[in-house]
Amino acid sequence: MIRMTLTSRLAVVAMVFFGALAAQADQIKVGPPGSPGIVYNNIRVTSIREGLLYFVTAGGEQSALVENIQELKIDRYPDYAKADALLNEKDYAGAAKVLDKLAENVKEDWLKTLVMAKLVFALDRSGQFSKAMIRYLQLIQLDLSDYIVNLVPQQLPQDVKQRKEAASQLEQDMQFVAEPKVRELLQKVLTALKEAPGEAEPIVMPPSGGGTSGGGGLVAGSTEASRDIVEELLNKKEYESALKLIDEQIQDPRSTLSKLLYRRGLALAGLGRNEDAAVAFMRVIVHFRPHTTSYYQLSLIEAGKVFVKLEQPDHAKALWTEAKGMIRDDDETAKEVDQLLSGLK
Repeated sequence: MIRMTLTSRLAVVAMVFFGALAAQADQIKVGPPGSPGIVYNNIRVTSIREGLLYFVTAGGEQSALVENIQELKIDRYPDYAKADALLNEKDYAGAAKVLDKLAENVKEDWLKTLVMAKLVFALDRSGQFSKAMIRYLQLIQLDLSDYIVNLVPQQLPQDVKQRKEAASQLEQDMQFVAEPKVRELLQKVLTALKEAPGEAEPIVMPPSGGGTSGGGGLVAGSTEASRDIVEELLNKKEYESALKLIDEQIQDPRSTLSKLLYRRGLALAGLGRNEDAAVAFMRVIVHFRPHTTSYYQLSLIEAGKVFVKLEQPDHAKALWTEAKGMIRDDDETAKEVDQLLSGLK
């Protein structure tokens, strides 16, 4: 069964895409938070749909989860990189000024979504809650994916009068919000605003595929704002705890299934449950198309490692060969896969 699946997947990857791209200077780096990421040069971003950013390379169309965008350089909008630099330096007020102007000037819908997301975060972190909420309500008109929705402003005013005014305005604004998941979050914010400063409960975001990841290029500099508990557990080799949390998150229909299955494979492999780990990685490979998730290529590599442990080198070779065929402008990953292939007996 696996052999047939691998053959069909290899055939898909082996297809030749025709047509040349116009010269592009844009660059993107994608990958799960904490990973080295994969760099694609000379790209052209085309759209954002349902939490995925689509872009074209010389090899055809690719896509990446918005939350996995580690870095994005746009030649015709140098202020985008400038804002990123300010965010990384935690100059949130400075970044907000740059992004506010950029939001009014960009024409592309996909870029406006990214700029607005950064702007909401920068305004919120710089203590401009009311402005952040205005921009947030504009942002969700562009994109209702979980990662975007979860960027709801959380740095509440400490001044009692400002808090009361913000609560009153939010109550009015909520009359025009129909999306249930947005209303749920805004209600949490409203409840917190009505509490005295220091007494409000923390606003807890719902899961969006294994924890929100704020350390990527979408909202640079926000790592401290949202922790990825599963990643922390995996890094600490606390595999049992990670597996328990992953299995809970898989039950959430809003979760990013490919991400959770990949992480489940990592946890199971760490526990020495190699057959179960292989199943988890292969579910990503079988049920998702190669360029719809960054976890496809990562699962190919990790599944191969598991098959070596299971003394099935032929399967490992097929998986790593497919992974090698997908690599574009990522010397580090290419070197890793070459070393894995050369290590097969």
